[in-house]
Amino acid sequence: MKIKKFYFITTLLISSLGLQAQSPPETHFQSFDYRVDEGYQCVTEEQRLLIIEKINNNIQMLKDEGRLLYDEASKPELAAFGWPVKMAEGVGYNQIWGISNFVDHQAGSGLLDYYCGAKTYNGHKGTDIYLWPFYWYAMDYLQAENVAAADGQIILKSDGNDDRSCVMGGGEWNAIYLQHTDGSIGWYGHMKKGSLTTKNVGDTVSKGEFLGVVGSSGNSTGPHLHFEVYDGSSLIDPFQGSCNSLNTESWWEDQLEHDNPSINALLTHFAPPVFPECPQQEIPNIKDYFETGELVYIAVYLTDQMLNSTMNLKVIRPDGSTHNQWDVTSSETYYLSLWYWPLETTMDGNWKWQVTYNGKTVTHDFYVGQLNTDENEIKEFKVFPNPTTDLVQIESAEKVTEIQLINSQGKVIRQISDMNGIKSISLRTLPSGVYIIKATDIHRKNSVTKIIKK
Repeated sequence: MKIKKFYFITTLLISSLGLQAQSPPETHFQSFDYRVDEGYQCVTEEQRLLIIEKINNNIQMLKDEGRLLYDEASKPELAAFGWPVKMAEGVGYNQIWGISNFVDHQAGSGLLDYYCGAKTYNGHKGTDIYLWPFYWYAMDYLQAENVAAADGQIILKSDGNDDRSCVMGGGEWNAIYLQHTDGSIGWYGHMKKGSLTTKNVGDTVSKGEFLGVVGSSGNSTGPHLHFEVYDGSSLIDPFQGSCNSLNTESWWEDQLEHDNPSINALLTHFAPPVFPECPQQEIPNIKDYFETGELVYIAVYLTDQMLNSTMNLKVIRPDGSTHNQWDVTSSETYYLSLWYWPLETTMDGNWKWQVTYNGKTVTHDFYVGQLNTDENEIKEFKVFPNPTTDLVQIESAEKVTEIQLINSQGKVIRQISDMNGIKSISLRTLPSGVYIIKATDIHRKNSVTKIIKK
């Protein structure tokens, strides 16, 4: 999976809606296109033959030891697959993945995916699920997890290989191979080094269970999951479609559309995000809390943005009035796209950044100026000890039901909700420094406290 980047900065003619709304800010745009050079594969034929040999040897070993769970004599029905990539808890995006390549059904030269399209590359034998936004940042901060598509048993495991590959030039990947309960074998490849489950060959996993972190090991040009499935020795494409030459049924419990236009994230930034050359980590410049008068960059990250599709964008002031509202129509189709706008805020308080696209509305909250007002402040609120090395206790006259932990750059790094009341917060895994705790009680009153982690 090769990433080619195309950068554009444009000013669009877009109409402002609402009598009290200001004119839309200047539009900035970047698109990213995932492609693979012809002649390369995620797994070379030599590697594939060796993997198959190891799988067969381990299956025989487990059978000889009486530990193989799958019984060919009583083969069950197909195991309907769940989605094999999951966003880690607390990340806060709407979605963290998109599909870059399906199985290629065209023998020899030419491209043909299950839907009779060309969203694949020559000879590709799996489904490639990439990360967006911030693929290297997402990998480094463990934001995207590979999970079991179905109940199964680990029959092969490979780890310890470099995970920052940028070229389809060889190298071994880190992978888990599961024999699902129906006997099918799933290859979960390209994982981050050292992130694989501690379970070993012969151990069982449940559908949706963590297998490892999405990475870029082996023949890869960016973090993604290569999901390849076999029924016996026969390759399977889990997606059912009129050009699927391998199997007639869908293997998904809920098959996605071929194109899946989605809002992956709405974010706010203190400066435009930076995308260095592979494999350097992106610089997101994310921030949710801003000083009065500070410039805010509002951004939307999309996957499968379709030609002539329109998104409606809206910025709402703390008093509920509309600051800006406008539409943007795409002049092309983009696998990945980033749109952002510099925004001058005119009022302190809780702002809302809202985008409606493909029938779905996503809203992101950000804050300007003072977070509290006297009439909306929790009374008799206390956080202790301060400074602390680990656990902080919370005392309040009213039940605290929500906590946001904010770092020194203004980014929310942890959110906790508990209607039974929150009494403590662990800072054990955080580096030393200054943090802000924003607490909300059952009456929706707030309190903001600085705390020092030693």
